[in-house]
Amino acid sequence: MSDCKTPDQVRAEFKASGLSITAWAKAYGYPVASVYQVLKGDKQCCRGISHEIAVKLGLKEGRLGDDSEALTRRLMVDQKAADLASVGD
Repeated sequence: MSDCKTPDQVRAEFKASGLSITAWAKAYGYPVASVYQVLKGDKQCCRGISHEIAVKLGLKEGRLGDDSEALTRRLMVDQKAADLASVGD
């Protein structure tokens, strides 16, 4: 049985975390348009960048060999810190 997420679940997680899809894409060095295409289902995600994006977002099973969860957590912490800093301005 697969624990893969739907694109709507991934979008909801981004919204709940306060991390933008654009920030996530840039942090991983992916073209922002490619991430949106994967989430819209415009890409098959069989290989290459679209496959990597789909796996990192949890849309499909696969192996990449990097610590993507740690980077995502760090991005969320960094963005929340930036949000808190801007509140004081």
